[in-house]
Amino acid sequence: MGIYVMLTKISPYAVKNLEKLKEIEQRIETVIEENCPGVKWLMNLVVFGPYDYLDIFEAKDDLVRLR
Repeated sequence: MGIYVMLTKISPYAVKNLEKLKEIEQRIETVIEENCPGVKWLMNLVVFGPYDYLDIFEAKDDLVRLR
């Protein structure tokens, strides 16, 4: 299994409160589970700089694709 990362930027207008942010995170997790069965989302970290989040995934190889 390989470890992969994805940097994400969220518009400040997309999130008005922490509850909305949690809802967005849960929706993303569901989309990944449904559309990327060979990918396991390991963690999500808040980062400083030009991006807001660093998501870490585990996958069998580079060939795992969306359905």
